Amino acid sequence: MAAATTEVVALVVTGGPGGKADERRGAIRVEDELLAPADAGPAEMPGEAPATFTTTWDDAGAMARGELDPSVAFMQGRAKVAGDMGPALRLLRLSGTGNGAPLRDQLAALISSA
Repeated sequence: MAAATTEVVALVVTGGPGGKADERRGAIRVEDELLAPADAGPAEMPGEAPATFTTTWDDAGAMARGELDPSVAFMQGRAKVAGDMGPALRLLRLSGTGNGAPLRDQLAALISSA
């Protein structure tokens, strides 16, 4: 049996109520076939994460409400991925399954911290 793989993907939401410079940061853990909040145990700081998922305030809200699939946002250029594509692609794949709630919750927390 292979060892469990846990990686952190930084989340960046731009263009908040304070304007273009208003940026919120968080993170989510990608654990094998699950997503988990980065604060649910030891995790790297978002600035040290191997991958970053960036989207706008409005699109983060749509993703948090389940109105926009993160994979669709990425394919449409409404979300950007930087860094190691491995954990980022796993995040996108898992976000479209029944395991996507932690990502929606993290995005909701970022946009509600205004």
